[in-house]
Amino acid sequence: MRLLLAGMLLASCRPGPFDSGLFDSVGPGDSGDSGVEDTGPPDDERGFGLLSLNLHCLLTSGTGFADNRARFAAVAEVVAAERVRVIALQELCVSADESAPELLEQALEQATGSAWTLAASFAHTGWEGTADEADEYVGLAVQGGFIQSRELVFHVQDGLRRVGVEGLWDAGFAQLSISSVHLDHQHDQARLGQARQAAVEALVGPAGAASLVLGDFNDTPGSDPFVAMQAMGFDDWGAGLDDDRIDYVWAHRGVPLTVARFERIFTGAPWPEVSDHAGMLAVVEPADPQPVVMTTVSTEHAAHGRYLALRGDTAPLSWEQGWPASRDGDGWTAAFSELGSDFEYKWLLDDVDWQAGDNRQGQAGQANQGEVDF
Repeated sequence: MRLLLAGMLLASCRPGPFDSGLFDSVGPGDSGDSGVEDTGPPDDERGFGLLSLNLHCLLTSGTGFADNRARFAAVAEVVAAERVRVIALQELCVSADESAPELLEQALEQATGSAWTLAASFAHTGWEGTADEADEYVGLAVQGGFIQSRELVFHVQDGLRRVGVEGLWDAGFAQLSISSVHLDHQHDQARLGQARQAAVEALVGPAGAASLVLGDFNDTPGSDPFVAMQAMGFDDWGAGLDDDRIDYVWAHRGVPLTVARFERIFTGAPWPEVSDHAGMLAVVEPADPQPVVMTTVSTEHAAHGRYLALRGDTAPLSWEQGWPASRDGDGWTAAFSELGSDFEYKWLLDDVDWQAGDNRQGQAGQANQGEVDF
């Protein structure tokens, strides 16, 4: 497996920041030094599986597996059987004794006979001070390689550090933006801010509306983060499953895919009988996407350790709560696919301090730019 990390995590080393080369661009099918042939699926079998899976770090308690080598081998068997080509991973852990990335590398490449690439971002240390202490990462694994990948650090944090990973991936028939995220588990407002940013980041990304967001949202259907994703044009492919789930595969209505089958997997023996860490499997096929008209709003501001959020008068914008923008240096951009008419807006620092002056005028379906003063 090609690991897009600073090292192989053998000593629980945490990777450096994104701009230090943590996520390097690699070409599709780049298998690194794994020595495994990257065959990919046959041309006449373009349907494939997408899997979101919280690994529950390196814990095997409550399962029927003797160790993680056996547990990850069982995961890889399902990956091969369902022709899964993309896996969004949460609680991808490295302890003093074990490395989930290494175990996954061995299991996936043995089960599928092809190379995989993993991009991962350090989130926080879990179970600190206990025998189960390990560094937690959020990861995104794809069969073959990424065109490019990047770390997502959420602007709104409260408690444990939360991050995501976004990769631009060539599915053969289209380039797709796929994000893996793990949102806050204790603080409602932090979780909502992170969900809103995840939606914005996906639409700002290079694939635009051809985007999917997978992961552990730590909240149930109908919650505020759930409603936020829907407001930005994302469909919950797990609709119809139990209302107590917290893991999702979100697909923007502009993604060129249709879901043929969706199910919760890794439940029942030897997996835990009851767990909020079951996998979410979507078996998808190529499809014509819905037409999407994108609206962007951009500005430049140093921010000095703070972040910019956008509010406005037209849904999904509102004057009550902002959408955290995507940052690139001193540039900030918010993207929307569901703005159907012209609108008024203002930027806020930390979604608290309003920009000076009158409301700005925005045009739907256009790239709106302007200076901002606070």
